[in-house]
Amino acid sequence: MTAAAVIMLAVFAAFVPEGDPNIKPIAFALAIGVFADAFLVRMLFAPAVLQLFGRRSWVLPQALGSRLPHVDVEGEALHRRVELQTWPRPDSTAAITAAGLTTGGPEGPIFNDVTFEVEAGDWLVVHGPSGSGKTALLLTVAGRMAYDDGRLRVNGFLLPQETSAVRRSVALAEFRGINDLEDNLTIDQHIAERLSIRSFGLWVSRKRIGPVRDAFEHALVNAHDDAGLPYTPFDGSTLVSSLPRLERKLLGVVLALTDDPRLLVVDDIDDLRASEHIDLLWSALTYLLEDRDVTLLASVQSSSSAPPPSSRLHLLHLDTARTLDELMH
Repeated sequence: MTAAAVIMLAVFAAFVPEGDPNIKPIAFALAIGVFADAFLVRMLFAPAVLQLFGRRSWVLPQALGSRLPHVDVEGEALHRRVELQTWPRPDSTAAITAAGLTTGGPEGPIFNDVTFEVEAGDWLVVHGPSGSGKTALLLTVAGRMAYDDGRLRVNGFLLPQETSAVRRSVALAEFRGINDLEDNLTIDQHIAERLSIRSFGLWVSRKRIGPVRDAFEHALVNAHDDAGLPYTPFDGSTLVSSLPRLERKLLGVVLALTDDPRLLVVDDIDDLRASEHIDLLWSALTYLLEDRDVTLLASVQSSSSAPPPSSRLHLLHLDTARTLDELMH
């Protein structure tokens, strides 16, 4: 930036001392404009604004995002939407419907020919070994990752044509490398940041932070009481870096629920390792989603880490290696 600005300044400034009288004022104005744009705006004001607003600098307000049009120059998305208008059924109430979803990567298929359907409010737990594409499938359903082939409708919206609508209705708990929680922020600071993103404001009152933190604590207390285990409460000033795995995982869930989503996505639940902690997380999720009309999509490596069987629980085994072997034979 500095090198480019200096070169342009030198070129324009060279016309000022000597040159055509009609060119001198133009060259002088251009030199001043380059200086102001490069050194004041791009190297001073823009970094200052980014530092001041933090993550909010990169977030599009929901009110604005819902009003921005989706430009479909070729009309391909419109034809696709009309073609699949009644798919899977005109009266379908499913939160997620997938048919033949396939996605490949540089080293081969990530997941292949995945088909399932989940009714609104139900739980779908995807299980499979490491490298079977569980995280990729969750991100695809959430509208954060494209797929190569198949059909997918989430919360009534067709993907990929209505990706922006899907993203607004789906919330992600913490995903490694995607939306990691900041270790140097406290619980209350994370809550305030998430609430300020929703309102696109700089300040959030403690009255708004309190209910979210209370939901976090009540979920933990309720889960420990059900399991008959003691619980040590955490203060709102506790740094995320000092939170145990269970509490950090649940904080990511609580933060995601502040967006009032219709679909909640939680990845790799059994990375908590201890079976009692996994059970506590499922119990806390049950408490948090009890009075919400929210569909849950989660992943575990082993089906033994899934919650207790119920009429609203569905399991999906994902194993790309096994699927490819079956196809070859």
